[in-house]
Amino acid sequence: MLARSTFARMARMEVRAAGQVVGVFPADGLIVATPTGSTAYSLSAGGPIVHPLLDCLLVTPICPHSLAVRPVLVRPDEVVEVTVLPPAEDLALVVDGQLHATFSADSDRLQVQRAPFRARLVRLSGRSTYELLRQRLSQPEV
Repeated sequence: MLARSTFARMARMEVRAAGQVVGVFPADGLIVATPTGSTAYSLSAGGPIVHPLLDCLLVTPICPHSLAVRPVLVRPDEVVEVTVLPPAEDLALVVDGQLHATFSADSDRLQVQRAPFRARLVRLSGRSTYELLRQRLSQPEV
């Protein structure tokens, strides 16, 4: 997640995927997540639920300042590059709740790409992905 480190003004971020401009996102911040992370902060910020076996990266703006700015799915082999545009305060890079770095307008770029290996996760429940989603979203049993 890349977010404003102060609460004074919104950030403007240019987002590229595979070297192509996806758009300029005026927002409070930006989340880049995997499908597994799509049901966490990204979902709270208005991002879609993505099935964990779908191979993609998810780019979700946090409180965008335009109705035209929407979450975007990109191919897993594409590098997502974020450039902070002026005028902006410094932005904080937060990974899993931990502050990792700060970025300055027009001088720093963040590149996010899929790791060359896959994490192996343990599933303790025999329930399907959709059953777990219904439970998490408090939808009634079928």
